[in-house]
Amino acid sequence: MKRLHAFSRGAFLFACGADAEAARAFVVEDAAMHDLACLTVEPRQRLFACHQIVTGNNRVIGVRRFRSSWWTDRSTFSKLTVQLPADAKAGDRFAAAGDRVRMFHSSGSSAFAGKTGCYGVPVAGQITVISTGDSGIEIQIDASFRSTSPLEWRDECDAPTQLSERLKASPLQMQDLDAWTGAHDPDASPFDQAHPASCSRD
Repeated sequence: MKRLHAFSRGAFLFACGADAEAARAFVVEDAAMHDLACLTVEPRQRLFACHQIVTGNNRVIGVRRFRSSWWTDRSTFSKLTVQLPADAKAGDRFAAAGDRVRMFHSSGSSAFAGKTGCYGVPVAGQITVISTGDSGIEIQIDASFRSTSPLEWRDECDAPTQLSERLKASPLQMQDLDAWTGAHDPDASPFDQAHPASCSRD
């Protein structure tokens, strides 16, 4: 079983060609995850389309991780996007696979974006709101995801993904989203959605 470790940190600077990791957690108010049609896009976009964020009546939390490598074809990404009701408050608990929240996770090779990796929605677990305020939101996520390969590679995503982490998400404005964080753009390339802007091609 794949397990993702807890973290509570913001973005930090790193050299894209070095062995290093960057992580960012953010929350966008008056927003929504892209509609359910995001699961019916062409195969290479299936790791990314559901992470795109649009204007709506909810609160959307995004977690983006990128691990760079001196060997550029070994760089990897991991993305988690969570939609909570706008009025979610400290102490609230939501079923991860319930009808009041949405959640999507994907990970894979950044160099071969959309060709390898796994994506999925939760099948069990819960989300607990720890605190909310002007500085953002803190939540605890404990959930299991059934993973799928975008190109249906045999055995690549057989193991379920188990996610357990407590994270603090800082506010981000809709207009400040880009391809990496989740700006809604049907024409965004898999490469740009799998790399922070500082590591994307000119």
